Amino acid sequence: MPNDRHIETREQLERALHAIAAQGGEVGLAACNVETGEEVGHNASRPMPTASVFKLPLLVEVFRQAETGTLDLDERVTLRADDVVMGSGILRDFQPGLQPTLRDVATMMIVVSDNGATNILLDRVGGPPAVNAAMRGLGWPSIVVHRRIAFGEITTAGSLAEAAPRDLMQLAASLAREELVSPRASRAMLAILSRQRYLEQFPRFVAYRPYAGDFGKAQPIAIYNKTGMIGGLRADTGVITLGPEVKIAYSVVTDAGEDDAYRHEHPADITNALIGRALVEYWLPGELPLEAAVYPSPYVDRMFAAAGL
Repeated sequence: MPNDRHIETREQLERALHAIAAQGGEVGLAACNVETGEEVGHNASRPMPTASVFKLPLLVEVFRQAETGTLDLDERVTLRADDVVMGSGILRDFQPGLQPTLRDVATMMIVVSDNGATNILLDRVGGPPAVNAAMRGLGWPSIVVHRRIAFGEITTAGSLAEAAPRDLMQLAASLAREELVSPRASRAMLAILSRQRYLEQFPRFVAYRPYAGDFGKAQPIAIYNKTGMIGGLRADTGVITLGPEVKIAYSVVTDAGEDDAYRHEHPADITNALIGRALVEYWLPGELPLEAAVYPSPYVDRMFAAAGL
């Protein structure tokens, strides 16, 4: 892949983002370079459905209560038949009687987006009101959880949880600065997020190797994120680090409309991925070659052509 960057100026970035948003669907975006403070947005203050991204604010409340001593992350809970929830996750495949710790449950909630684990933790922290109060106290009032995950009660994409992309981005930036709850809690939450298995949205075209560390191989890129999907909507919030200097905090959501197939090439996945690709190239540090940071893709080529870049 040639090392010719297409996006080096803010004007070029705006052209790329305009071309991506013009592909269709309703797009919300907020992103910032944590070090410089530069922000990029599109419908950034508009509350939009979060799908499973609301599990990130719930994780924050779990660690906040653990920090105050209200909750013990090493406490073991017994999985009951009533705890099983359909959809994403792995607890649905286990027999009742399993006794994970609350830390294990929180890890499952993030790493495989386990819905049963989510309800266990939501009940334990005091339900949606506790999470909503915590988010208001932190200055992010648009982050609102409406209910537990019960598919018969989730009648619209927004009936589970909603948030403005800017508030979720600011949550991610606070986490990147290790200021969320406490430095120790922030590092623990980042460690869980780094093992998240769904990387098909914002980081899709980022040259990240999830298992490099297992084989003792260092890499200049790290990803800490939580995704969500419901119907035709895809959402992703998190942090990407590019070398030692650049941290990108972001929140992106795209509602592609009627396409509710949970397929790998879903148009909303691709839209969110192209946004991530454009921002990574724009904020790419000079010491990191383009070919070491991103993968080539026909989707990317078409985006650049549409933007005239």
